[in-house]
Amino acid sequence: MKVLIVEDDKLVRKGLISAMPWQDYDMEVVGEAKNGKDALEFINSNDVDFVLTDLTMPIMSGIELMKIVKDKYPTIYFVILTFHQEFEYIQQALRLGAIDFISKVELEKEHFNEVLARIHNLITQKERISNHINEKVTELFSEDCGYALMSKEENAEIDWVNQIVGNSSNSFQEIGDLVWFGLLEDKIAKNLAGAKLNSGWTMMKVTEIRGQNRNDVFQKLRKYKKCSFFYEYLEDQKVITKSLHDICSIRNSISKETFLEVKERWLSFEWVSETSTFTEMKQELKDYRLSITKLFSLINDIGNAWNEVHKHIDNKMIVKVPETLNSWYDTEQWLIKIVDSANQFAINVRYSQEVIHSIMSAIKIIQEEVNQPLFAVDVAKRVNMSRSYFNQCFKDITGRSFNDYLRNLRIEIAKDYLTKTNKTILWIAEQTGYKDEKYFSRVFRQKTSKTPSEYRKSKC
Repeated sequence: MKVLIVEDDKLVRKGLISAMPWQDYDMEVVGEAKNGKDALEFINSNDVDFVLTDLTMPIMSGIELMKIVKDKYPTIYFVILTFHQEFEYIQQALRLGAIDFISKVELEKEHFNEVLARIHNLITQKERISNHINEKVTELFSEDCGYALMSKEENAEIDWVNQIVGNSSNSFQEIGDLVWFGLLEDKIAKNLAGAKLNSGWTMMKVTEIRGQNRNDVFQKLRKYKKCSFFYEYLEDQKVITKSLHDICSIRNSISKETFLEVKERWLSFEWVSETSTFTEMKQELKDYRLSITKLFSLINDIGNAWNEVHKHIDNKMIVKVPETLNSWYDTEQWLIKIVDSANQFAINVRYSQEVIHSIMSAIKIIQEEVNQPLFAVDVAKRVNMSRSYFNQCFKDITGRSFNDYLRNLRIEIAKDYLTKTNKTILWIAEQTGYKDEKYFSRVFRQKTSKTPSEYRKSKC
């Protein structure tokens, strides 16, 4: 049984994970979250059977989390962590379907085995009752295949789906969020797909369902829609075929540590100049099946980092960060645009992608270490270039010498500090790499025709 711990106190969270004998009761902690919002994101992209959650947390409370999850994933069990004085919250949680609550006093007294044994027994009893009911009311498929309708868009138009349902002898039924399933003859299904299928929707022929429990098949389709459909949707492919086995072959999301490693590699932009690396990294990222929220966060960081490096070089290389992500195909095309713009720039400046990548790495070093002493000879070594060739390439590619670029960047950052903060001139000088306030003021005046103080007053 896969367990998610939701608690805003990090020490309590870590204590629960490490101290309680989960394995003795066939349980495994697969994730942790510091609030309901993070917990919901984790549940949306991972298998979770049982959530142990605090009630009072910032951003999203345990009660709010329960309301959302119970609606979307009714099979997930909830147990509440609470203090005695939260009795009203406990009542509300129990009404929402929590199977038990644990007083934090119990945990302080280290009654770990008793607590887990009680929870395990409650879940086992509920599973036994549920299975007994399902045996009586659940049917097995006698057909070889069926058809699922799915949409990639959260606010998809569904009127046309109701039309299909009405015109197909009610053979389709809604089995999840923007997921319908029906038993149709192949000919009828193809006619429906050809005549009625709206943009953003796909009809999937699901094979190998004979003898399978209907509820199990529906659950697998819902999981596929949540974890994989985004990555496999293609605009020009309206009808696809998948076996039930293929639908179940979903890779779990990566750990936080691995995600940070993946992010660091994408932000290095080594993939821009190496086709094989780009192909490998794209496939790896697709296989991880990140939640859309996490993938969007990564794409947003890539776009912002790329634009920060290139905004002072060539406006044609600036990319628009997508406001939403509709499918993996769209995500992939956006990444390809970055590579294409870099290739075109390489043609224009007549340098190889490897050289351009080295200069861009140097610019990234300058931006990240602008408050430190920086010299062309040192930065050249760090990007594996000789000083003379580095200086030549830097000027050709950026349009400025290394020293001129560094000085302009420092002055632009200083302007920002002067207009947006009340920090002293000395502090601003130090943050932009100048240890001498007088020298900083002199350079600033040369570039702006005003002293730092005059510039600040003029912008107030």
